[in-house]
Amino acid sequence: MSTTWQVALGVEPDERLLALLRELEEKPVSRLTRHAAPCCAIAEAWFRATARAAVRRFGDEPRWISKRWEWGPTAWPIAWCEAIKEEALDCGALADLAAVAFEEAGREVVRVQLIDEASPEECEQWAVKWAAVPTAPRWIWHGLVYHETVSVRRSEGLRVWDPVSGRWENGKRAKAMLFFPARG
Repeated sequence: MSTTWQVALGVEPDERLLALLRELEEKPVSRLTRHAAPCCAIAEAWFRATARAAVRRFGDEPRWISKRWEWGPTAWPIAWCEAIKEEALDCGALADLAAVAFEEAGREVVRVQLIDEASPEECEQWAVKWAAVPTAPRWIWHGLVYHETVSVRRSEGLRVWDPVSGRWENGKRAKAMLFFPARG
Protein backbone atom coordinates (compact mmCIF):
# COMPACT_ATOMS: atom_id res chain seq x y z
CA MET A 1 0.00 0.00 0.00
CA SER A 2 1.43 3.36 -1.01
CA THR A 3 2.06 5.97 1.65
CA THR A 4 3.30 8.51 -0.88
CA TRP A 5 1.05 10.84 -2.84
CA GLN A 6 0.72 9.67 -6.43
CA VAL A 7 0.33 12.47 -8.96
CA ALA A 8 -2.21 11.56 -11.63
CA LEU A 9 -1.02 10.63 -15.10
CA GLY A 10 -0.85 13.62 -17.39
CA VAL A 11 -0.78 16.12 -14.51
CA GLU A 12 2.21 18.44 -14.41
CA PRO A 13 2.56 19.31 -10.72
CA ASP A 14 2.85 23.08 -10.32
CA GLU A 15 4.13 24.85 -7.19
CA ARG A 16 0.60 25.12 -5.80
CA LEU A 17 0.07 21.34 -5.98
CA LEU A 18 3.55 20.53 -4.69
CA ALA A 19 3.11 22.89 -1.71
CA LEU A 20 -0.22 21.29 -0.85
CA LEU A 21 1.21 17.77 -1.10
CA ARG A 22 4.00 18.76 1.31
CA GLU A 23 1.44 20.23 3.72
CA LEU A 24 -0.74 17.12 3.60
CA GLU A 25 2.15 14.65 3.69
CA GLU A 26 1.44 13.47 7.25
CA LYS A 27 -2.35 13.90 7.28
CA PRO A 28 -4.11 10.67 8.21
CA VAL A 29 -7.55 9.80 6.86
CA SER A 30 -10.44 10.90 9.03
CA ARG A 31 -11.65 8.34 11.55
CA LEU A 32 -14.60 8.49 13.91
CA THR A 33 -13.45 8.23 17.51
CA ARG A 34 -14.90 6.41 20.53
CA HIS A 35 -15.70 7.65 24.02
CA ALA A 36 -14.78 5.41 26.94
CA ALA A 37 -18.50 5.09 27.74
CA PRO A 38 -20.69 2.52 25.95
CA CYS A 39 -22.41 5.21 23.80
CA CYS A 40 -19.98 4.84 20.89
CA ALA A 41 -20.00 1.04 20.92
CA ILE A 42 -23.81 1.17 20.76
CA ALA A 43 -23.76 3.76 17.95
CA GLU A 44 -21.24 1.76 15.90
CA ALA A 45 -23.18 -1.48 16.47
CA TRP A 46 -26.37 0.28 15.32
CA PHE A 47 -24.63 1.58 12.20
CA ARG A 48 -23.13 -1.82 11.35
CA ALA A 49 -26.53 -3.51 11.79
CA THR A 50 -28.13 -0.84 9.58
CA ALA A 51 -25.42 -1.39 6.95
CA ARG A 52 -26.01 -5.16 6.94
CA ALA A 53 -29.77 -4.64 6.62
CA ALA A 54 -29.23 -2.19 3.75
CA VAL A 55 -27.04 -4.74 1.93
CA ARG A 56 -29.86 -7.30 2.10
CA ARG A 57 -32.42 -4.77 0.88
CA PHE A 58 -30.50 -2.58 -1.59
CA GLY A 59 -27.22 -4.35 -2.43
CA ASP A 60 -23.67 -3.51 -1.38
CA GLU A 61 -23.53 0.13 -2.55
CA PRO A 62 -24.16 2.35 0.51
CA ARG A 63 -26.16 5.05 -1.29
CA TRP A 64 -28.33 5.33 1.80
CA ILE A 65 -25.49 7.11 3.65
CA SER A 66 -25.55 10.20 1.43
CA LYS A 67 -29.35 10.21 1.67
CA ARG A 68 -29.27 10.06 5.51
CA TRP A 69 -26.41 12.56 6.06
CA GLU A 70 -26.01 15.70 3.98
CA TRP A 71 -22.51 16.91 3.12
CA GLY A 72 -21.39 19.75 5.35
CA PRO A 73 -18.82 20.93 7.87
CA THR A 74 -17.92 18.61 10.74
CA ALA A 75 -16.33 19.60 14.03
CA TRP A 76 -13.36 17.27 14.55
CA PRO A 77 -12.72 15.09 16.37
CA ILE A 78 -16.16 13.50 16.23
CA ALA A 79 -17.19 10.33 18.01
CA TRP A 80 -19.48 7.59 16.72
CA CYS A 81 -22.29 8.59 19.07
CA GLU A 82 -22.10 12.20 17.85
CA ALA A 83 -21.76 11.41 14.15
CA ILE A 84 -24.92 9.33 13.88
CA LYS A 85 -26.95 12.20 15.39
CA GLU A 86 -25.66 14.87 12.99
CA GLU A 87 -27.69 16.15 10.04
CA ALA A 88 -24.55 16.79 7.95
CA LEU A 89 -21.05 15.28 7.87
CA ASP A 90 -17.94 16.14 5.86
CA CYS A 91 -16.32 13.83 3.31
CA GLY A 92 -13.96 12.34 5.92
CA ALA A 93 -16.77 11.24 8.23
CA LEU A 94 -18.87 10.04 5.30
CA ALA A 95 -15.89 8.08 3.93
CA ASP A 96 -15.35 6.39 7.29
CA LEU A 97 -19.03 5.40 7.41
CA ALA A 98 -18.91 4.17 3.80
CA ALA A 99 -15.81 2.09 4.53
CA VAL A 100 -17.59 0.38 7.43
CA ALA A 101 -20.71 -0.20 5.29
CA PHE A 102 -18.64 -1.79 2.51
CA GLU A 103 -16.81 -3.94 5.08
CA GLU A 104 -20.18 -5.12 6.41
CA ALA A 105 -21.04 -6.06 2.81
CA GLY A 106 -17.91 -8.23 2.73
CA ARG A 107 -15.91 -5.94 0.43
CA GLU A 108 -12.20 -5.22 0.57
CA VAL A 109 -11.90 -1.49 1.24
CA VAL A 110 -9.09 1.05 0.92
CA ARG A 111 -9.43 4.65 2.12
CA VAL A 112 -8.37 7.28 -0.43
CA GLN A 113 -7.28 10.89 -0.08
CA LEU A 114 -7.60 12.99 -3.25
CA ILE A 115 -6.62 16.42 -4.42
CA ASP A 116 -9.10 17.86 -6.93
CA GLU A 117 -9.39 21.23 -8.61
CA ALA A 118 -12.45 23.46 -8.11
CA SER A 119 -13.62 26.78 -9.45
CA PRO A 120 -13.00 29.98 -7.45
CA GLU A 121 -16.77 30.31 -7.00
CA GLU A 122 -17.11 26.81 -5.56
CA CYS A 123 -14.16 27.38 -3.24
CA GLU A 124 -15.58 30.67 -1.98
CA GLN A 125 -19.01 29.19 -1.33
CA TRP A 126 -17.57 26.20 0.53
CA ALA A 127 -15.17 28.35 2.56
CA VAL A 128 -18.05 30.49 3.83
CA LYS A 129 -20.04 27.40 4.82
CA TRP A 130 -17.08 25.77 6.60
CA ALA A 131 -16.14 28.99 8.43
CA ALA A 132 -19.28 28.54 10.55
CA VAL A 133 -17.65 25.52 12.27
CA PRO A 134 -14.35 26.65 13.83
CA THR A 135 -12.98 23.12 14.39
CA ALA A 136 -13.78 21.91 10.87
CA PRO A 137 -10.54 21.02 9.09
CA ARG A 138 -9.06 23.15 6.34
CA TRP A 139 -9.53 21.53 2.94
CA ILE A 140 -9.45 24.35 0.38
CA TRP A 141 -6.17 25.80 -0.98
CA HIS A 142 -6.25 28.32 -3.83
CA GLY A 143 -8.47 26.29 -6.15
CA LEU A 144 -7.28 22.88 -4.95
CA VAL A 145 -9.49 20.85 -2.63
CA TYR A 146 -8.78 17.88 -0.37
CA HIS A 147 -11.35 15.07 -0.55
CA GLU A 148 -11.71 11.67 1.09
CA THR A 149 -13.26 8.68 -0.67
CA VAL A 150 -13.26 4.90 -0.49
CA SER A 151 -11.83 2.47 -2.99
CA VAL A 152 -13.43 -0.96 -3.25
CA ARG A 153 -12.20 -4.07 -5.02
CA ARG A 154 -14.91 -5.29 -7.36
CA SER A 155 -15.00 -7.84 -10.17
CA GLU A 156 -14.08 -5.13 -12.69
CA GLY A 157 -11.14 -3.94 -10.57
CA LEU A 158 -10.54 -1.24 -8.00
CA ARG A 159 -13.34 1.37 -8.05
CA VAL A 160 -13.57 4.72 -6.25
CA TRP A 161 -16.78 5.38 -4.28
CA ASP A 162 -17.54 9.01 -3.49
CA PRO A 163 -19.42 9.02 -0.17
CA VAL A 164 -20.65 12.59 -0.70
CA SER A 165 -22.44 11.90 -3.99
CA GLY A 166 -23.16 8.25 -3.16
CA ARG A 167 -21.88 6.93 -6.48
CA TRP A 168 -18.90 5.42 -8.26
CA GLU A 169 -16.39 7.92 -9.63
CA ASN A 170 -13.78 7.43 -12.31
CA GLY A 171 -11.11 9.42 -10.45
CA LYS A 172 -10.13 11.31 -13.61
CA ARG A 173 -10.56 14.73 -11.96
CA ALA A 174 -8.07 13.89 -9.23
CA LYS A 175 -4.71 15.62 -9.46
CA ALA A 176 -3.17 13.32 -6.82
CA MET A 177 -4.18 10.32 -4.69
CA LEU A 178 -2.99 8.60 -1.52
CA PHE A 179 -4.26 5.15 -0.42
CA PHE A 180 -4.62 3.81 3.15
CA PRO A 181 -5.85 0.52 4.59
CA ALA A 182 -9.47 0.93 5.75
CA ARG A 183 -8.78 0.09 9.39
CA GLY A 184 -5.60 0.34 11.32
